[in-house]
Amino acid sequence: MKKLKMKSTKSITFEEGCNKYLEYCRQRNLRQGTINHYRQSYVQFFKFFEPDTPIEEIDEDAYKRYVLHLRSTLDNDVSINSYLRDYITTMHYLMDEEYIHRFKMKAIKVDKNHIETYTEAVWIKMVKLWRQFPTT
Repeated sequence: MKKLKMKSTKSITFEEGCNKYLEYCRQRNLRQGTINHYRQSYVQFFKFFEPDTPIEEIDEDAYKRYVLHLRSTLDNDVSINSYLRDYITTMHYLMDEEYIHRFKMKAIKVDKNHIETYTEAVWIKMVKLWRQFPTT
């Protein structure tokens, strides 16, 4: 049997939705550092979304525009994904609470920097050096 849920009759703003998610985080007893991290992410959100934007106006297109905004203002893909994860988490909460309709969101692809490994010649030198030390 399907669970009945009450539909929200009151429209909320994006800022109110973010505050509801922070309250939910406090109810779940998340660390204050985690809550502060979300607050800092919301500062970034509000550089793009007006805090008084009705939550119903935030949809998949708004998400895509936000991704483009982050890519144009930030250089680091890891930072972009950090903000996107916080945004996605907040939006999923608002979707679960039925303030907005479900839509798909995912983080961007991050180009990984390859770490230089030792060449075989360097390994041989290191082993020769290591063998010079006495073992007990």
